[in-house]
Amino acid sequence: MDVPALRQLKPELEGFLRRYAPHFGRDEAQDHAHRFFQGLLGGDRRSVENIAEAIDGCVVRCLQKFIAQSPWSDGALIEELQGHVVEVLGDPDATLNVDETGFPNKGTKSVGVKRQ
Repeated sequence: MDVPALRQLKPELEGFLRRYAPHFGRDEAQDHAHRFFQGLLGGDRRSVENIAEAIDGCVVRCLQKFIAQSPWSDGALIEELQGHVVEVLGDPDATLNVDETGFPNKGTKSVGVKRQ
């Protein structure tokens, strides 16, 4: 997906993030959650440090503290996500199949990198 296509989706993404923001508590924590999500969309980021460095004005230690020590409830967030999935995809006759094998493997030493 290119930059113009992502910009077109920005209003929908902002609405998505607003739905989950209250689960993170204070405004400051909600801002950190927004920045972290923004960083996840920014490409091949593998750590909080890499994500923070890729975002203008983001302080690495603040984002690390948010991920490691913030008092938000992952259970409440997962419950909200489950409700959201039911709203969007829910149908009594539906089946959802998730297959992660399409994600590219990197490196030569990682488990599962060789062609199956």
